[in-house]
Amino acid sequence: MQESSKRSYASPPMTVQTPAGPEGGSLWAMPADVVRQKYKESRALGIFGALGVLMAVLSAVRLWTGYWYWGPVLGKSDVGELVCGYITAVVLVLSLILPVAMWWRPRWGYWYGLVMCVIYLSILSVVGGIVAIYGIFALRGAKIWFISNRRTHRNIRRAYRMRKKEGRYRKGKKKGSRAY
Repeated sequence: MQESSKRSYASPPMTVQTPAGPEGGSLWAMPADVVRQKYKESRALGIFGALGVLMAVLSAVRLWTGYWYWGPVLGKSDVGELVCGYITAVVLVLSLILPVAMWWRPRWGYWYGLVMCVIYLSILSVVGGIVAIYGIFALRGAKIWFISNRRTHRNIRRAYRMRKKEGRYRKGKKKGSRAY
């Protein structure tokens, strides 16, 4: 019994490579300000996807109530009402695809977002115009988020939060200080 109590287990030697991080270290080699900018761009794309859901809900309400913005343009005839209904149904379906394109960010997601901005501008509503303008600003410099070897929002968020925890984003620090 005493023989077994004297034995101890030694763990195998291992190497820890924390500075490299995910994606071969390219994200961790970026300056803190660039990481912050990329994090904000990624968040803006997520918000644009959520606004697409809002536009889908508004289109569903329009279908339910029968209120059309295009009434004066197409007239109050039955054909005009039918065309307005079809247009609203198409906007509803396309708006439901937008969050998927902004979440997974496939190659076609960038162009799909721009097409949706044009569609939202053509709706001639205040909410559609605001969503379209926000989408154009969110997609302005975001083409790099839709390439095949893109960075994921999860990795950008992890790097941003880690640097924020280290204190790299504090205001009022001088350039020579460690927290800058």
